[in-house]
Amino acid sequence: MNKLRTDIIPVKQHHYRVDQDAAWDYKSICIWSAIGFFLGDSTFYTQSKVCLPGRDYEFDKTGRLLKSEPWFRWNYQPRNISFNQVVDEFAAVMDELTAKHLSNQNVLLPLSGGLDSRTLAVALRNHGHVYSFSYEYKKPIVPEAKYAEGVARAVGFQFDRYVIPDAYLWDKIELMANINQCYCEFTHARPLAILDQVASRGDVFALGHWGDVLFDSYPNTEKFDDSQQVDFIRKKILKKGGIELGKALWNHWGLTGDFEQYLNAEIYRWLKEIEIDYPPSRIRAFKSLHWAYRWTAVNLQLFSHYKPSFLPYFSEEMCKFICGIPEEYLSARKIQMEYIRKVAPAIGKVTWQTYAPYNLFNYHRYHTLPDFPRRVKNKMIAVTREFLMGPPVSMNWQLQLEGKDNVENLKSFLYRDKNFLNFVSTSLVDDFYKKFTAVDSRQHAHAVSMLLTLSALFQYHETGA
Repeated sequence: MNKLRTDIIPVKQHHYRVDQDAAWDYKSICIWSAIGFFLGDSTFYTQSKVCLPGRDYEFDKTGRLLKSEPWFRWNYQPRNISFNQVVDEFAAVMDELTAKHLSNQNVLLPLSGGLDSRTLAVALRNHGHVYSFSYEYKKPIVPEAKYAEGVARAVGFQFDRYVIPDAYLWDKIELMANINQCYCEFTHARPLAILDQVASRGDVFALGHWGDVLFDSYPNTEKFDDSQQVDFIRKKILKKGGIELGKALWNHWGLTGDFEQYLNAEIYRWLKEIEIDYPPSRIRAFKSLHWAYRWTAVNLQLFSHYKPSFLPYFSEEMCKFICGIPEEYLSARKIQMEYIRKVAPAIGKVTWQTYAPYNLFNYHRYHTLPDFPRRVKNKMIAVTREFLMGPPVSMNWQLQLEGKDNVENLKSFLYRDKNFLNFVSTSLVDDFYKKFTAVDSRQHAHAVSMLLTLSALFQYHETGA
C-alpha cells in the first residue's frame, strides 16, 4: 500500500487513474480554455485525476485509489489579538521560514516594485548571500526594475536588470510545455526568457507568489450569498474572451447543456466543499485551493526546473497563520506594509510601484487633490510618448504574439499538427486566429494562447485518449 500526503498548497501535482474508459474530458477542457487552468481534480482525461490539496491518500500496489480524507481544511477562526501582535507574529513566521529553508544558501531573489518580493527582501536583509534581479520590457509603462533596484540598494543586495526580448517563446515553447505538461496557459511566462542566465548565480529561488492573495481581502463581499460568491469568483478567474472560446469548443464537441451554466455549477460544486461561513475568507480559500494549485504552482515549476524554490506564502505555517487572523487586519495589505515599515524602514521608503512616486509611509497622498497636477502631467507625458514612440508593451502576450514575425510563428505552430486540428477543427482555429490578427488582438489574445497551449499538448506529449 502506498500513502501520499499533499501540502496545503502543493507545488507539484500528483496524478492517479480511476476505473473509467480512456476519454477526453471535454467539459473540463472547455473550462480550462476559458480560465487558463483546471478546477479541482480534473485533467485533460476522464480516467486521470489530480490529488487535491491538504489530503491523505492511500493507493494499492497498482496505483488504484483506496482512500482519501482531508488532514487540513481551510477555516476562519479569528483570534482575539491586536494588530501589532499580528505583525510581530508575521515577522516571526517569516524569520523562522527563512532560517529553516535558506540558511547557508546563496539566494536568488526576483524583485518587483510591489510588496510580496519586498517582504522577502526584509526577511533576507541580514542573510549575506542574496543575488537579486528584476526584468522588464524594452518600453515599459511602469519602470518596475527601477523600483526593484531601489529595494536592493536599500538593503545592500547585489542587483541586475534584465530586458525581456521579443519573441523569446518560439525557441523555448517545447521546454515550457514539458515543464508544466500544458496543464495551464504558459505562453506568457516572462521568466522563461532569462532564468537560464540567472540560475547559475545561486542555489535556491526565494519567491513571493501568493502573498497578495493571502494578505488582502475582498471589500463589500461580507454578506454575499452562495450565488453572489460564485459570480464574484467567476469574474475573477475568467479571462478576456474566455467564455467565447469555451462556448466555441463546447458547441464543436456537441456537448449537451449550456457551457456557462456548467462553469457556474462547477465553481459552486467546489465552493460548497469549503466549510467557511465568512465570504471573504471562503473566497480566499477557493482561490488557494484551485488558482494557486492548478495555475500559479504549475507555472512555478519553471523556477524549480533550474533550482529549488522557497515559497513562504505556500507554506503550512503561513496558511495556518492566515486562518486565525481577523479579516480587518488582512484587508489592504496592512500586515505586510507595517512589517516592512517596522522592521526595515529604509525599504519602506523606496517608491511603491502601485502608488508611485509615493512610498509605504506616504502613499495615502495618492489620488488626493494636491496630487492632481502631477497625475495630469504624467498623463500628458504618457500620451506624448505613445504618439512619438508607439504604444508601450504592457502585457506579456504582446511580446509573443504581436508583430509580423510572431504572427507568422503563431500561424505555423497552430496549423502544424493535424491531430490537433482534427480535435478542435480547422475552422475554429481559423476563426480565432483571424479575430486576433484582424479584429481585436487584446480581446482574443487569451483564446489564441490557449489554442497554442493545446496545440503544444498534441505536439510534445502522447495524448491519453
